[in-house]
Amino acid sequence: MKRVALGFLVLAVSAAILAFALRPADKALAPKADQDAWFAAVNAELKSRDVGGPVILIDLDRVDRNLEAIRAHIAPPRHYRIVDKSLPSLPLIRYVMEKTGTRRIMSFHEPHLSLLFRELPPDTDFLLGKPMPVAAARAFYANLATAARSDASARVQWLIDTPQRMAEYRALAEELGQQFRVNLEIDVGLHRGGARNVEELEALLAGIAKSPERLRFSGTMGYDGHLTHVPVLVGAKEEAVQKAFEDLVSAYRQFVEYGTERYPDWFTGAVTLNGAGSRTYRLYTAAHPLNDLAMGSCVVKPAAFDDYTLAKHVPAMFIAAPVLKEIPGFGVPFLEPVAGLAAWWNPNWRRTFYVYGGAWSESVVWPAGAQPNSLTTSAPNENLFPNQNMLNGSNALPLTVGDFVFYHPKQGDAMLQFASILVLRGGKIVDRWEPFPRGL
Repeated sequence: MKRVALGFLVLAVSAAILAFALRPADKALAPKADQDAWFAAVNAELKSRDVGGPVILIDLDRVDRNLEAIRAHIAPPRHYRIVDKSLPSLPLIRYVMEKTGTRRIMSFHEPHLSLLFRELPPDTDFLLGKPMPVAAARAFYANLATAARSDASARVQWLIDTPQRMAEYRALAEELGQQFRVNLEIDVGLHRGGARNVEELEALLAGIAKSPERLRFSGTMGYDGHLTHVPVLVGAKEEAVQKAFEDLVSAYRQFVEYGTERYPDWFTGAVTLNGAGSRTYRLYTAAHPLNDLAMGSCVVKPAAFDDYTLAKHVPAMFIAAPVLKEIPGFGVPFLEPVAGLAAWWNPNWRRTFYVYGGAWSESVVWPAGAQPNSLTTSAPNENLFPNQNMLNGSNALPLTVGDFVFYHPKQGDAMLQFASILVLRGGKIVDRWEPFPRGL
């Protein structure tokens, strides 16, 4: 019996030592990041301005840094095209256009296309980012004065992926008495639609050639959204991405070479050879066939775009939410009997905070050590108007009621969840912008 008791004692002591050794570190005591001072300054600014709820922030100093990276990489004869869905704010798009000098927009939603067509400079060129139902094109023209329709036909490129859709657009052009600019979707590896080979490309090109009075070829679009998701079994990710990129460029070049051989007049001059994206635009050089690179997210670099290809870009968009309550201990219901033990084992569970809102598709970036409670938080975007979200932290966490917690949204379209955007310069609020109207 003594041996058994001694054995249990040894096991208990060993378990206690192991548990102590495996205790999580106090995350609030981690070395301070370079941006900590910036977040602290913006926290003070929001408090001084009596901001009373969650807000979305755009920092123009960081946006400018990202735009400079774009300008440094894209030079004529290549052009930068703004993706509107990733920057869903008219003032923000105007700012990017002014800073980069571009007059090119990729649009994904008819109401957004209609809004931007009305509000942006008259020399702006629009390319649809996906093949739209012909009813969407009809709605776009229905919102225009008859006199403006010819101008719209000269400035908008409708994306066409199949002969059937082309026939539908040809019929609409006939109905409206217009000549539509047609950009052809090609499949360069994403397999989301478009011409899969030169035979299918020929069917689309021939469809345009049969109706020159109603359809005019304007270019091709081959999106590469799959590139940075290439499976890596052996070797570095960079090598795998580069190999997939070379295959993609080869496929794009085959389409262009075929089109140039069959319809040489169409593939010269102002033809739009579009592709790329925020994660991949830096892979393209003047040696590649594309002359029109589309991107939007890299301007504000949401959390989902933290990739090695965007190492020169910095996050420029955040959500800030005020702390409503501070409660000592690990405040999870029904765990009261073990709350003390939990707080002893994990110093990051010694305080509980409730913030105004939360449960967006986000990650907490400041203050370091504030972390969502996985036992109580809602799934991302499950509740689009959340009540209060629980965070936990240690006794060393510099956070109290009235302070703001900062989140890094995963996508730029998080702007659409807010009524307005607070614009920062030098850590101070300098403007208030509106996102695209809700309900579009």
